[in-house]
Amino acid sequence: MVDDKKRILISGTFSIELTKDELVEFLEFLNKRKIHVVLNNRNIMQVDDKYDDLTLKDAINMYFKEKNLKKWTIRNYISSFRAVFSKLCENGMDNWRSLKVKSIDYEFISRFRIQSSTDYQYCYSVNIVFSWMERMEIISNNPFSKYLSQITRFKHTVRPALNCDEWIDRHQAKEEISYFFSRIRGMIKPELYYFLVLHFILATRITETLNYIDAVKTQYRKKPEITDGVYIKTKCTRQGDAADFRIPVPSFIYEMVLNCSVLFMRYRPGTVLALFRKTLVKNFKNEFCLHGTRAIFRTTIDFLTEGENFTDDAKECYINHKVDSYVKSRYHRNDYFMERIRMMCIYAGFIYECAGFTKEIKKLRSFESDFFKRENKV
Repeated sequence: MVDDKKRILISGTFSIELTKDELVEFLEFLNKRKIHVVLNNRNIMQVDDKYDDLTLKDAINMYFKEKNLKKWTIRNYISSFRAVFSKLCENGMDNWRSLKVKSIDYEFISRFRIQSSTDYQYCYSVNIVFSWMERMEIISNNPFSKYLSQITRFKHTVRPALNCDEWIDRHQAKEEISYFFSRIRGMIKPELYYFLVLHFILATRITETLNYIDAVKTQYRKKPEITDGVYIKTKCTRQGDAADFRIPVPSFIYEMVLNCSVLFMRYRPGTVLALFRKTLVKNFKNEFCLHGTRAIFRTTIDFLTEGENFTDDAKECYINHKVDSYVKSRYHRNDYFMERIRMMCIYAGFIYECAGFTKEIKKLRSFESDFFKRENKV
């Protein structure tokens, strides 16, 4: 016999057919007796009341801890939350963190007016965290999902990259890139121009180009071997993890890194980026940005390697895009390193021609000769 006063635990899956009024009465009965129940359904879910006092600050910190995000990613999320909730919070910009998560519903967030693609992107970032809270049963439903589904006016804008989406062949690509180099060359110092050409060839994110230069300077005190490379941290590297993306260091690129080292003896990395962005915003707004070199590479490399034996996976790997599923990536660990060296030679030669680097072309041809001799021996 079970004592009338003793509480017992009942768990499992139950199917109960009720009308709406009966369901409301049943849930009220359970709540009054502090019986916590979760009803999993696409439209109905009651969550444990232990999160009733959870604030936005605590919720997003839980998300950051769960996902083990990097500092710059955390800053972007916080900026998005601040942009959205500071406009909704009656107490001003500094008090949005203390909002109770349970108090945020569709009616509350619908007061936020999306007036630009940037506003939409802010909401989209917040939506990611709220979707996670829904999956973790912290909230019963995600109000941002419904809100964003009704917004059709604003589309995600792509970063400007010399309108490379309109290029039809390698000749047009060369014409557009050469024209860009001819204009910007007279606007920046020679050492900055040299760095920009290296950034084009690597097709990395700008912070990753800086990481690459540091890694090469640290690891190589003399000319590297033909198949040498360095590992760097990228956008995809989790906080606390070791560098996990390998990039080739052919001799002609190594010499470019050494020349760029002179630049960073004069300027801090932040100053270099500020000088570039000032020039680009003033003269190339909506035409080109430093991140655009990645789209330019991915578009142009198809023209340059047409008819040759290069895989799409290798091209995506060049710009550190993951093409495998999570499970497949556990077993398929080829990073197409040798294929990427050949690709780097082809693309560097093309960029050198566009940039007017005749001396560097000779150094490239010398490396190619040594590389293909090695390939033929193997």
